[in-house]
Amino acid sequence: MIPVFPKQGSGMFLVKHNPFGFTNYVFTGIDPREDGFHGKFEDGVSLDYNPNVHKWDQGKPRPELTLSRSRINSKEYKVFQYPTSVNLDEFEPLPAGNIYVFHSWEEYTKLKQIPPDPDETKTEEWFDYLDRVDEVSRKRRTRVDTEKEPDGSNRDEVAHWLAKGHMLVDTAIREVLYLPADAESDEIRLIETSDRFPNPNDDRIEPFESRQFVGGKSFRLKIVDVNSEQLTRLIHQPKLLPKGWSFNNKLGWKRGG
Repeated sequence: MIPVFPKQGSGMFLVKHNPFGFTNYVFTGIDPREDGFHGKFEDGVSLDYNPNVHKWDQGKPRPELTLSRSRINSKEYKVFQYPTSVNLDEFEPLPAGNIYVFHSWEEYTKLKQIPPDPDETKTEEWFDYLDRVDEVSRKRRTRVDTEKEPDGSNRDEVAHWLAKGHMLVDTAIREVLYLPADAESDEIRLIETSDRFPNPNDDRIEPFESRQFVGGKSFRLKIVDVNSEQLTRLIHQPKLLPKGWSFNNKLGWKRGG
């Protein structure tokens, strides 16, 4: 059941949260700043939220809960069952969104905010979340069938296989670019993009080289690690690429597609 707060019970807090393009109206009983929230919010509000607005009578349309603000007192909010139920003389309907009532911002973030907003989450809690993602990903990898190793006769196929394998193993990698132009026949050049950790060499783009044996053939694998800002800069200023590298005929793979 949705908690009901007395209409005259001023002292609540309202956060208009927009995760992933959706609007959530989050009412809390305590100051969200106590849970590390740093965004904008409204304090001293009251909410009239009767659980009967969820009742769906037979033969009637599904309820379309509408949050509205009093035209007389901007701190006073009320939830109506339908947009047409709003008394427009007294209340102003707000843009459509989900309506949540929690005791604290922390309760909301734990139950409804997946993933948490890094700008509104304490540093240690953010990295705890990343650790949980890594643990879940590790367990999932044990159930995911990896593609069969290529026979090594086609360098492009080997590059694709390596790129997908790296994204599977390292959940921080969001995108991999393969730059075959002007590379030697046994050389694989990859740019891997991750925003999880800052790159300390912001102005120095240098590849790390290793040997990879695939299908009985040896390849020189060269990888440049960048964040998204660095990748954008490289695309606009390709002269910053390692010597001999080029974006001509590049191929790319992103997580999820």
